[in-house]
Amino acid sequence: MEIACPNGCVYLEGAHAAGWERRTTELDRDSRRVLPHVQALNESQRELFLAVLVGIREMGRQHRDLDDRRLSDALGALRKTVETRVRGVIYEHRAEDARAQALVADLADWLKGRPASDRAPAAPDTDQLAVIKALEATLASVIAERSDPRSFLDMVARVTAGAEPTAQSEPSPLLLT
Repeated sequence: MEIACPNGCVYLEGAHAAGWERRTTELDRDSRRVLPHVQALNESQRELFLAVLVGIREMGRQHRDLDDRRLSDALGALRKTVETRVRGVIYEHRAEDARAQALVADLADWLKGRPASDRAPAAPDTDQLAVIKALEATLASVIAERSDPRSFLDMVARVTAGAEPTAQSEPSPLLLT
């Protein structure tokens, strides 16, 4: 059943006020968490950042036991691997937690910019490294808040809501404002 309410209807405003206020507060908090860490990224790095966030969201859905600390361990191992590769040495660093190590390959695929297709050119190592560092900084700031063990993953789900797992061309307005 639908009721035709004018836009200024007090019942309509009252029924949704709490939900909208919470959503706005969450989005503001998410922006404050993410923006300081992506401002230094160039456009292609921001697009890659968003694509990796979508990948992290998907990993969170696949691995129900995934939490922020395990993700941090996986990102740390991947950062060390990419830093080593940037210096011209091929060496794969391992995560301390075996469950985190299982995430490293998935993260690496998203960072290469080709989660669904091998046809796309891989993102340069320098871009990958910049994105990993921005992700780690964002994740560290969320962990430092000492809230829920999945706070970062929950934030990622909100920030990437509606983004397709293979879409990388459309940057999020949240990340670019």
